[in-house]
Amino acid sequence: MSGGSGNGKNNGMIRSALTAVLLVTAITGGYLARSHLSGGAADAPANASNAMAASEAAAAAETAAEAAGLTAGAKPVEEGRLRPAMTLNDHTGQPRSLAEWDGDLVLVNFWATWCAPCRREIPMLTALQTEFGDSGFQVVGIAIDEAAPVSEYMKEVGINYPVLVGEQEAIDAAEAYGAAVTALPLTAIVDRAGQVAHVYLGELHREQALEMLNGLEPGFSKGAQR
Repeated sequence: MSGGSGNGKNNGMIRSALTAVLLVTAITGGYLARSHLSGGAADAPANASNAMAASEAAAAAETAAEAAGLTAGAKPVEEGRLRPAMTLNDHTGQPRSLAEWDGDLVLVNFWATWCAPCRREIPMLTALQTEFGDSGFQVVGIAIDEAAPVSEYMKEVGINYPVLVGEQEAIDAAEAYGAAVTALPLTAIVDRAGQVAHVYLGELHREQALEMLNGLEPGFSKGAQR
């Protein structure tokens, strides 16, 4: 990204596109967040001094989210939708095509370093990659973030799967996978034929991930284990 004025314009665009993140974060994670891209502080749990304000804000967010169709859970997927033909840079700046994982069962996770529910998902995703990676299963992260904090966080927590990074282009990728809204965390599962089989909005847990994977390939989790 270029100088200060360019950063300001880009950050404003991303902040506008990610307004929905605040609602989903409040509902699914019990947190109120300000975007890292807008220069805000990291997520912080409500404490005794702001519990009332946090509760009221979360209730308002939930009402608005329901009206906008932003409640967490599995979302309908257009039949026959194929994974997007896109290339994004990874956290080191190397271009990576989404076609690289064609033929695998792919879990694509949209996240950001400043998103608390996203961070909570990562140990589960890392464990899935470790357990099932030898069976043609691949986790791919797409961070709607900047490369420097993503690289730092990957080292800190030991992420063992590829992470692509982008701002507007990552938002475009989320929409191309079939997301009706751009909110985090967001997960898409792509079958071995390259079709988007599931889109899940909100914090994903192991049981939910395995339910979707086993639904695509019955016995997947048992057969993949060694």
